[in-house]
Amino acid sequence: MRAELVALRKQGQADDAQFNAKKKTYDSLSVIWAAKEQDLYTTFVKKHPNSLVSIHSINYLLIDIDYEDVAHLYAGLSPGVQASKGGVFIRQYVAQRRSTEIGKDALSFKQADALGQLIALSDFKGKYVLLDFWASWCIPCRQENPKVLEAYNKYNKKGLEILGISLDDKRTDWLKAIADDALPWKQVSDLKGWNNEVSVLYSVYSIPQNFLIDPQGKIIAKDLRGPELEAALSKIFEGK
Repeated sequence: MRAELVALRKQGQADDAQFNAKKKTYDSLSVIWAAKEQDLYTTFVKKHPNSLVSIHSINYLLIDIDYEDVAHLYAGLSPGVQASKGGVFIRQYVAQRRSTEIGKDALSFKQADALGQLIALSDFKGKYVLLDFWASWCIPCRQENPKVLEAYNKYNKKGLEILGISLDDKRTDWLKAIADDALPWKQVSDLKGWNNEVSVLYSVYSIPQNFLIDPQGKIIAKDLRGPELEAALSKIFEGK
């Protein structure tokens, strides 16, 4: 059906109503199929605790299910499978995700900005700081940037700082996106893409993603988008 949608749009054979109707059907089927896939993989893991294929099944589910559900599936594996290379990765994944939960101390790091100057999380001690993980090639990130910019302009003078952490791997693309989106806050990247050391530290497996850190260095919110970001910041800075 996806191919049909693409063909219709390219050939101009569908008006908006027809295209949107087919797209709605496609989206609904995608949701149903995704749920069935999750159920199939989950069932396989539970039935085959001694199989290394269960590790691959859990890896497939990492982004789509809560990490505590991942931990539950991992706990049901045999000791030998848990001790495998893939099993160790999953254990570390869960531990890392737990370390970046709300209420935890934010993990310290340093990374270079566009001029090669190291920026440390500790530089923002005593302030509210939003760690914003993004990339030039990430369309949802670029769509979110105007909303983040609006929040920055509204609350920066009241004490909000933002640190952009890019998962780009091309310097020119990274810098162009900063300029095109007129982002005034500090930006860092090691240009390692998904292997960005800070994104690995914070278990960032999809973007856009962010973490709001209070003046004491604790994570007080995460994954704030649009109205949710405004609501959280308004609650903090109201009256300041």
